[in-house]
Amino acid sequence: MEQDKQQQQIDLSAPFQGQLLWADPSLEDMRKRVEDIMTAKITFPPPDQFEFINIYGTGIATPWNLIISDECSDIEQKNEAMHIQNPWEATSDNCKQPLYDTIDGDGTVPAISAANDMMDAAARFEIRNVEHTEMLYSPRVLLLISCIMGLKVLPKVQNNK
Repeated sequence: MEQDKQQQQIDLSAPFQGQLLWADPSLEDMRKRVEDIMTAKITFPPPDQFEFINIYGTGIATPWNLIISDECSDIEQKNEAMHIQNPWEATSDNCKQPLYDTIDGDGTVPAISAANDMMDAAARFEIRNVEHTEMLYSPRVLLLISCIMGLKVLPKVQNNK
């Protein structure tokens, strides 16, 4: 009995078993779940009960176009460059030295796209020098969200000296 108890205490696989958290779904189950998520209807509250606020990052070079020289030898030949919208179209046959045009954004989403949300936003906030995924934990963004939501407990902002 004592040995069973000791084994249970050091059995690290136990938390990873079960249907809810760590199930081992089949590929078909995962495809069905993704399809369910993609086809789920999103219902927003009426406009008088819901405010959309857009917060996006800027100040970081963000890829816009993939430029490939026709001759592949000289990247400087932008006049003769071939613009490829889909990076998968670039092959070793059409170029060995691609060049990306960059514009302002958060490193992933161009600011021009993020700002043009096509929503009737109550407010839009442009946060300088915050990368796309950094938005999730940036003290500046969290402080802004806390203020917008009227929270009395604000996140601690560390001084980065």
